[in-house]
Amino acid sequence: MSDTIDRRELFEVLLHELAEARDDERNMLAQYALLVPGILALVSGLAVVFYQTCAIGDKQCDLPLKVHSWIYVFVPILPIALVAYMAFISRAMVLRSYYLRILELRIHEVTRQKEQPSPPIPSWGHLTMEVSVSARAELLSQLNFFLIFGTSALMLFGCV
Repeated sequence: MSDTIDRRELFEVLLHELAEARDDERNMLAQYALLVPGILALVSGLAVVFYQTCAIGDKQCDLPLKVHSWIYVFVPILPIALVAYMAFISRAMVLRSYYLRILELRIHEVTRQKEQPSPPIPSWGHLTMEVSVSARAELLSQLNFFLIFGTSALMLFGCV
């Protein structure tokens, strides 16, 4: 009797934790989805503004809007910070997906689905692992890392 009560309490706690983790995952995905068009709009707006301005000390400039040269250096920090935040969100989403899979496996253990000869009830974490190819994901992750730092280095050397 005590084992059944303990299993039921553990099952309820695991289900509650799973619901909380999925809510967090949906929240992060919504943030990520809003950041992509936000960054594109910001970069497009900055390109338009920078095209119509020139530095204050430039003698060959006939544009009406003149700004200090340090604005050209520090304004691109905002899109770079947003891209860095997107990288942070994507890492947190990966860790959360591992946590969700562990929770789902634990639920399978508590409900004794692993002891049954029939296949367990599929879960979201198991399905995503079956669909995605981890070897290709590792290569894409490394490529993304080099693209971010390569672009940052080019921007830095372009400003100097």
